[in-house]
Amino acid sequence: MKPTLGDFTLNEYTEKVIQYGFLMLFAASFPLAPLMAILLNLIDIRIDARRMLWSNRRPIAYIRQDIGKWYGILNLVNTIGVITNGFLIGFTSYWASDFDTATKLWIVLGFEVISCHTNKLNLRSM
Repeated sequence: MKPTLGDFTLNEYTEKVIQYGFLMLFAASFPLAPLMAILLNLIDIRIDARRMLWSNRRPIAYIRQDIGKWYGILNLVNTIGVITNGFLIGFTSYWASDFDTATKLWIVLGFEVISCHTNKLNLRSM
């Protein structure tokens, strides 16, 4: 007689992608963010488990090939995060304070090329 869980995965994916986006964009400026995310995820696991076990009917499992549109969204968040963190590191770090603006831009560009190349290599190995 319990109600169904509904579209549980859409809400969970949305929550996790938003959290991941904030981590990618702002972890360089607030280093405690990953630790807070882990703690919040541990609490969220327990809350979701309680809700699934006691409040709702058992969900029906569906087999999916991949995560669908979320993959493209995560790739976009990764690219924007690399650009944001590159500019944060290039323009606010102590070691780059001796360089002029053009050199800092070259450092940011080099950082982004290396990061994007590494990301493509990791995607190929999957």
